[in-house]
Amino acid sequence: MYLKGVEGDTPKYAVPILETDFSDLPSTHTTVGSFDPFRDKTMSINRSGSNC
Repeated sequence: MYLKGVEGDTPKYAVPILETDFSDLPSTHTTVGSFDPFRDKTMSINRSGSNC
């Protein structure tokens, strides 16, 4: 639907689950609140230093 009119290869940022290399993306800043349902996962990713 949102790719209507796109011909050829699907842009890699349109379907990120199909992408395996995100090394060309800039650094990311994350913010999490005390009652955020994704708090634990976000903190885990931040502590690990993972590039996501």
